[in-house]
Amino acid sequence: MNKLQHRLFTACLAVFTCGISSMSQALIIDFEDLPAGSCIDLGTSATSGGFTFSSGPGNNLFACDALANGGNTTRALIDANGPALITMDLGGSSFGVAGFDAGSRSSDFTGGIGQTFQSSIALLVTGFLTAGGTVSQQFDFNGTDFESWSLSAAFGSLTSITFTGIGNQTFTDPEFLIDNIVTSDVGAPIPVPPTVALLGLGLLGLRLSRKA
Repeated sequence: MNKLQHRLFTACLAVFTCGISSMSQALIIDFEDLPAGSCIDLGTSATSGGFTFSSGPGNNLFACDALANGGNTTRALIDANGPALITMDLGGSSFGVAGFDAGSRSSDFTGGIGQTFQSSIALLVTGFLTAGGTVSQQFDFNGTDFESWSLSAAFGSLTSITFTGIGNQTFTDPEFLIDNIVTSDVGAPIPVPPTVALLGLGLLGLRLSRKA
């Protein structure tokens, strides 16, 4: 392999490696790495699966083991003591979200039915796109059921995402639980379109051939 061939091979390898590194990296955030307990106060932010979760103004996040929603059987995250708003980000890196499990809060932190909370009737999900702008999708809860929800492909490249509880005239401080957030392209760089990559490689090859 002569010097020109070697440089062309190196350039091809770089393009190939870039393509491999941008492949989808799926990860499910199940909150099992958070402190165990009936409902543990995490403060205004918590880290799980490499992601940072932040509470709404005046609220605290709690990690609840099979409590606060009768249909939930594993550890889940709740933003309590006010209108629930959970923000999820990856410290500036991009990621996608394909789906999650969620349900309206239906019990107090001891597993009993109490009056110290308010249920959400729906959940508004808003994604902040890496290319700018936002995308939103709303899910209506079926009573107090804990259900699985899927997001559209438009949530595939985000800088952050928010989950906001929606109440009604009675429930002005709606709360909900969330679990098993399915992510994709975790920390992936913004991919270069194949045509651009090939054009750049072709120009490089032309320049090198003239110098050979």
